[in-house]
Amino acid sequence: PFRPMSAWKAPSRSIFRLLIVILLCSIGFNVWFVVRDQNRKVEFNDHVGPQIEGRAALNATMKIEPHTILFLGDSHVEMFPLNDLFPNKKILNLGVSGSKLDQVIDGQARIDLGNTPEKIFIMAGVNDIFHGSNPEDVGKRMEQLLNILQERYLAVPLFVHAILPTREPSFAYAIIASNALLKPICDEHGVTFIDMYATVEQNGLIRSELVYDQIHLNAEGYALWAKVLEPFLN
Repeated sequence: PFRPMSAWKAPSRSIFRLLIVILLCSIGFNVWFVVRDQNRKVEFNDHVGPQIEGRAALNATMKIEPHTILFLGDSHVEMFPLNDLFPNKKILNLGVSGSKLDQVIDGQARIDLGNTPEKIFIMAGVNDIFHGSNPEDVGKRMEQLLNILQERYLAVPLFVHAILPTREPSFAYAIIASNALLKPICDEHGVTFIDMYATVEQNGLIRSELVYDQIHLNAEGYALWAKVLEPFLN
């Protein structure tokens, strides 16, 4: 039966104090999380800024022999031991850790390789997502890069890798949505799309046995990538 308002009792002081403590703890945790995230971004930017500039300057001095295969992108590319895994191929690795797509584009504006590459492989975009770019921006920047490369290297085959998942669930949707845009962009430009995402993904995240941290591939991860990549190199 319905109880009249006179039958309800206000919470006791102890319960009220407990609720206040829970509320304050919740607010404090959220403030700490936001501050920590901002500090991480500052530390990341302070660390990779000079590194990107230094490696990009080095890349700008590179010259290649005929029939060299070019790799462009971020830390996934830079740390890929391509020449060890494919000793019979001439490969120039121009990956730069921390690079966003606009920095890959800027790198191409600086470089004069001296010869035309045989093929060009690209993996980039995850750092754009880390810095808050939406999938549409990732797609636009990739299309801009493809336009530059196709204008500069007219008949050179281009290959774009899907953005790899990470172990961080908060990036999962943006990576999936970005890859969904990259595939039709590649089709429109006559570029081969290599869906590494499907090879390494499990429940929206990269399989834990393939990375040594939340993002970067370990030896097993690179061995798997090399296996997927081999038919495209030949």
